[in-house]
Amino acid sequence: MLTPTYVVFLMETKLNCRRMERVRCQCGFHNGIDVSSEGTRGGLSIGWKEGIIGPKVQTFRFEEWWLLEDSCEEEIRCVWNNSIKEVSNRLKNLGDGLLRWARRLKKDKGGRIRDLEESVMDFNGKERTNRILGDLIEAKL
Repeated sequence: MLTPTYVVFLMETKLNCRRMERVRCQCGFHNGIDVSSEGTRGGLSIGWKEGIIGPKVQTFRFEEWWLLEDSCEEEIRCVWNNSIKEVSNRLKNLGDGLLRWARRLKKDKGGRIRDLEESVMDFNGKERTNRILGDLIEAKL
């Protein structure tokens, strides 16, 4: 007797997120996380069926820009390690935690962008200080 499969993990998919999502959904795994490949290397997908978590949830998408953030890896570890041991709960918590983290980052960056815009306005017509130039150079937008 075959046991039903509720979770599938694929690596080296060599597909972008959208294409991998279509493949995953065609296989019956309508919930999941997909990470695009870089050229012909990499690509990840983890999918799970509705019954493992409960009612159908909105599809989670890992944003590529998150990898540019120094705190991304630590955030993933922290959320994963602080989740209940059951994989389905960990996956849901990880998705929710990353979305909260990303919203917090965008809010912080929005405030920093406003501060830098004010600095640029102050910069016009004033002496160019090392602090202002340094802030503009160090800005990670």
